[in-house]
Amino acid sequence: MSLYSGYWTEPGNFVGAAIGLSILDIVTVVARFVARSKQGQPLKADDWLMIPAAAFTIGIAIAMIYGVSQRALAHPFELPDEANGNALVAATRQISIEGQLQWAFIVLLPLALGCTKASFLFFYQRIFAIGSFGKTNILLVGMIVLVFMWSVGFFFASLFECGTNFWAIWTSPTAFLENCVNDLQLALSLAITDLIVDVIIFAIPIPLVWRLNLTLPKKVAIIGVFLLGLVTVAASITRVVMTERVVAEGYSPDIDPIRKYSSILKTYLTAPSPSIVLHLLGDG
Repeated sequence: MSLYSGYWTEPGNFVGAAIGLSILDIVTVVARFVARSKQGQPLKADDWLMIPAAAFTIGIAIAMIYGVSQRALAHPFELPDEANGNALVAATRQISIEGQLQWAFIVLLPLALGCTKASFLFFYQRIFAIGSFGKTNILLVGMIVLVFMWSVGFFFASLFECGTNFWAIWTSPTAFLENCVNDLQLALSLAITDLIVDVIIFAIPIPLVWRLNLTLPKKVAIIGVFLLGLVTVAASITRVVMTERVVAEGYSPDIDPIRKYSSILKTYLTAPSPSIVLHLLGDG
């Protein structure tokens, strides 16, 4: 099956995923705050960061639903006659809306992922770090700073991918190629570094739990809960593979640009949600 055809890029699948994951994120965040209240625990940074993480994800979902309603996502590209069969030079309302949505997605995604990753690290700090200058706390603070720099770096790289020629993003593929950095390479860099950071974050608790004064079965059980994060890592690997396939294909006048970018943007929508849900499981 082609990467740009089938259920993955159908309108119903897009809208269903956007609505379903948004509801799941909201329920998860509410459940987290309710659990904190019942446990009598104070709300800290790891709790509050889940709110913007979910908000950015829901923002992406809303934009995706709008894109589908305007036939700018998950629909065949309507190539005008004056383009002479070359999708790269087409400048239509459909391609303009798709370009704006694509830009919004890649700007919001690093923020959503950054908030989620930082929340995990603050959660680790809550339960594992003892003393401001302990080795564990220094490691976690260093990782928090790294995630902050990663998130902000990709945010600004995406925001100014065309410098100040923002118009090029939503004019035509040719205008984009002539005025902007290679957005496919940027997306691949984001996907690869996201995977690397995820692996590090989900590996951190293993040695920390292992040194606790607990029986072996309890250690294994706790580590097993944290290793649920491998689901997110698997999703990240899938995202890297799919993005690499799109990058290797490059740009072509014969490829439907709406379907092409729809397949990438769909992976953006599904990126933060597994981590948000797993965060609640790990916290429990």
